[in-house]
Amino acid sequence: MKNNTKILAALLLSTTFYLSGCSTHSNFATFEQHRPLKTMSSIIKKAAIEDGWRVTDFKENALIAEKFNTNNSKAVTIKFSNDSFSLEPYDDDLYDTLENALHKSSQE
Repeated sequence: MKNNTKILAALLLSTTFYLSGCSTHSNFATFEQHRPLKTMSSIIKKAAIEDGWRVTDFKENALIAEKFNTNNSKAVTIKFSNDSFSLEPYDDDLYDTLENALHKSSQE
């Protein structure tokens, strides 16, 4: 009986970790090419503005992006370094836009 309880506990614990891992997404993109912060900021700003976001400088390594629609508005903080960026809160559309722009600029 004790053995069954241990097996059941291990099964429940591993299932919990598996399911929580599958339901999360990465909020962080890393690139092999290192760019100066000003270059990263410029690429990110340009891509976000072209996608309809209003972008405001926040810090040397952070921007605030806002998008206003008739029914909905959202604001996202974009933090970046020489080779990566992250969004808080995560936004699928903006993430894809920035990732594509940064990959495209590394191929040029």
